[in-house]
Amino acid sequence: MVAWIVICTIWFNFVLGSLIPITPRLNEEMAGVAFSAFAFMKILVFLPAGWISDRIGHYKGFAISLVAQLVTLGGILFFPNWIWLARSMEGITLAFGTISALALLRLYAKDQVHFNKSISLLMGVGSSGFLFGPFFGYQLETQMALTILFVGSVAILILHGLFFRLHEKAIQNCLQTTEGASAVPWALVLCFGLVKGLGVGTEPLLGWWATERIGLSPTMAGLTFVSAAIGFMLGNVRPRLFTAAFGLLGLVFIELALAEYRFLWWPGLIFLGLFSGTSINLCLSRLGWNKPENLGSANAKWLAMSDIPMMLTPALLWSIRDQSFWLTRFLGLSGTMLVSLFLLRRRV
Repeated sequence: MVAWIVICTIWFNFVLGSLIPITPRLNEEMAGVAFSAFAFMKILVFLPAGWISDRIGHYKGFAISLVAQLVTLGGILFFPNWIWLARSMEGITLAFGTISALALLRLYAKDQVHFNKSISLLMGVGSSGFLFGPFFGYQLETQMALTILFVGSVAILILHGLFFRLHEKAIQNCLQTTEGASAVPWALVLCFGLVKGLGVGTEPLLGWWATERIGLSPTMAGLTFVSAAIGFMLGNVRPRLFTAAFGLLGLVFIELALAEYRFLWWPGLIFLGLFSGTSINLCLSRLGWNKPENLGSANAKWLAMSDIPMMLTPALLWSIRDQSFWLTRFLGLSGTMLVSLFLLRRRV
């Protein structure tokens, strides 16, 4: 069943990655607001989603996220001018999906070591959807891409219903242990929030920079996120604080590439992905290991808190995407990264 959660995560990331180039094409001026609306809705829904997931079961809670995915893609497909509303629905998708997936991985885990390996598998392999999602979004015409994503989401939802019996059997065979579980370290929640805010805030910028500033073709622009996804996956192989620190070098490379040295664009993306992959893995491995009772509600609290920066950074960073703001942007991003590394060092 862990494998199925990973497969669904691959699809979620594929859809999210595909929407990165599609969103600005639908409404460039509203792109930053749309990404912020996505994070705002996640925060709003986390607590009720955790409560609902505890009451109906986490497998069914995960099914709600798949249904919300269909509604999201249908909304974008038929009402493209309301992109901010569709992205808000995507926030509901990720709220239910994140809470339910974390709870299921915790329930399936025999011990903390097994749970940590499951997190690495989820984040490392699951992020492979980002290898092809943006490339897919850049290459296909918007309506065709959205139609394929919608049909694929229908298929995933049907398979999820068929696997319900396997889920029940897997839960019955699990050994529930609480060894190593402790109170939530809120400093690590802050770190998690800063890392996610930085990642989500820079996603639309990277897509826009790839074509407008670096001058890449749609095919090569799609490879922009392939490079970042490769770094993210590498960060989950052996997550260590040292590898996360490469993110600072990644920021320097990106700004130099925007200024003049285009060849630094690709290693800069890999280093940024390495920072995100390592940091998120280390945070989730610690924060997600809770007592098995009321996992949805317990996880919802720190997930909602850590998503607050994601609500602010997309619109904020989108407003300073022009090169005239390069110093303000660099100081803000590098400062955020340094604070997150300091908090990660204290708690991991």
